[in-house]
Amino acid sequence: MFKTFDDNMKREQFLSEIIESVLFPYEASEVFEEEIVGEFENEVEREFFSEFLKELQEKSLVLDLACGDGRHTLQLSKNVNNTVALDFSSNNLRMAKKKCEKAGNIGFVQGSMFDLPFRENVFDGVWFSQAFEYVPPDKRESVLSSVKRVLKFKGVVYMSVETWMYPSVWVSFKELLGDFKLYFYWKFVKRKPLFGENFCITFQ
Repeated sequence: MFKTFDDNMKREQFLSEIIESVLFPYEASEVFEEEIVGEFENEVEREFFSEFLKELQEKSLVLDLACGDGRHTLQLSKNVNNTVALDFSSNNLRMAKKKCEKAGNIGFVQGSMFDLPFRENVFDGVWFSQAFEYVPPDKRESVLSSVKRVLKFKGVVYMSVETWMYPSVWVSFKELLGDFKLYFYWKFVKRKPLFGENFCITFQ
């Protein structure tokens, strides 16, 4: 069955609303994520971070894709020659710059993972932690293709998604309820639309 023009318009509106809803808490946050979950979400993430670095050369250029407030950006910059941190949220980038202000080998880009503003085959590694869950199913293939496009031949990618599933059903249920409460708070109480379409790059 072919999609009608109205179906496509509704889909685009739906995706736009998702992006705005996702941005709300990030634009308002003043607390670094390490203060909430620590530098690493869990031991698996910590282990793969070490393995990721082992696969890279010291002179590597690495993309911290959807870097957030720089939770991993600074550590990446200490182990490779140059790091580029990209995020859609201007507030996240502001916090990341503050966290990384003493590092001189980090570039900051405000932009979207759906339209990576980089040339082909430029990065030796891409660190993509806990952000792929924001990609709608029909956009996943194009996002992964974009990551592949900017990655060098034999480059290294780490990708993970956040989950609320835990061995304990009760803990999982509480986590899910917390996510719903957060969504409804920003969607129906705050009602503050935020937009960001352009990107810019700055180097310290």
